[in-house]
Amino acid sequence: MKRGLKTKGFASIQSMVRNGKPAGVLADYPHLWRAVKSRLRKPKSTYPRRPKPIPTRTEEYLWSLLKDKQTGYFWRQQARLLYYFADFYCPKLKIALEVDGICHVGREDYDSIRDHSIKRLLDVRTIRISNIRAREFNAESLKAWVKAVCAS
Repeated sequence: MKRGLKTKGFASIQSMVRNGKPAGVLADYPHLWRAVKSRLRKPKSTYPRRPKPIPTRTEEYLWSLLKDKQTGYFWRQQARLLYYFADFYCPKLKIALEVDGICHVGREDYDSIRDHSIKRLLDVRTIRISNIRAREFNAESLKAWVKAVCAS
């Protein structure tokens, strides 16, 4: 007998279900059918399954400056927001930081739709920064920049 719902005399839950409808004992007990049905169907996730496998050198550099609350705020790397991944996300400030490299060239329309939906549904502001600009930061200048962004 399978784990989970105890079936008196039946070999498995599947033997009590025919064509997606309850049969036998399940037909007489709707509350039991609801329990069985919830175990048969697994909800499909609409979220991405895994983050980008390899961060760019600029993202690694920026993460070395953002991690461990060096800016005074907790940041997440490759955070999932709706159906998208943000390079960096600060939950307290509700700011997503995106490092735009060569892969974002020609995707401006997609990025603007993405930013708009994240802003409208989650009230998270997306800030885009180029690879070149991100490389110019050191720990102190990044901290000052984050404070300036929060003030605006």
